[in-house]
Amino acid sequence: MNIGIQIGVTGTNRRFSPDSVSDLTVWLDASNPNNDGTLPTDATTLQTWKDRSRNANDYTQGTASRRATFNLDRQNGLPGLSFDGGDLYTRAQFDTLSHSLFVVYKNRRVGSNGTDQTVFSNGNAQSTGYVFVFSSVEGRRAFLRSGIDGHVGGIYTTNTELVSLIVSQPGRYKLYLNGTNEFDLASGTLNAPADVSSIGGRSPLNDAFIDADIYELLFFSRAVTDIERGLIEAYLNSKWAVY
Repeated sequence: MNIGIQIGVTGTNRRFSPDSVSDLTVWLDASNPNNDGTLPTDATTLQTWKDRSRNANDYTQGTASRRATFNLDRQNGLPGLSFDGGDLYTRAQFDTLSHSLFVVYKNRRVGSNGTDQTVFSNGNAQSTGYVFVFSSVEGRRAFLRSGIDGHVGGIYTTNTELVSLIVSQPGRYKLYLNGTNEFDLASGTLNAPADVSSIGGRSPLNDAFIDADIYELLFFSRAVTDIERGLIEAYLNSKWAVY
């Protein structure tokens, strides 16, 4: 069962749930990782992060040592999934180019340390697809596309953050941090994704792992509108108390 958050909309209150917005492709929620209302045992690893959308786009890890750890009471009294710099979940790639990504996370490793940290990848981002990372070069949030170039936002921190990335074809990229725009650029088009989609690192390259908690991730197979973005951000902020 998908339970919404009550938020104010144009002077009224109503229940909002991400699946009320069309083209929701993936909904990963650390407060309901099994998608059945049950919670794993505290401090145990999670084999499959179940998709709460109606698409069954689950992310899995077959190797026990590569699984993230489920922890209770990580953010605003809710659980989180902790990635330790070597954990990775995958599924088949999505063929969409225009898309919207929303993710609430808390990073534990910052600065220009020589290694990108991948939050979400669709394709390997070397020659195909796109990826949202913490960039090793400048210590910034970055959107990389098809190995061609990167669009960078501000310096990332160890604070809990809500990032919204809206991509429309041909080649318009918008990134918001905690509801505030960090960049709005037009620069080329995307190559079609190949290989796999992954969370926590890049597969099949098996690199660029994150050291962070991820609390909730939403992926839409289109560029959402500004009104929809505002509703989604309000839902996530109300739930996770980000800003």
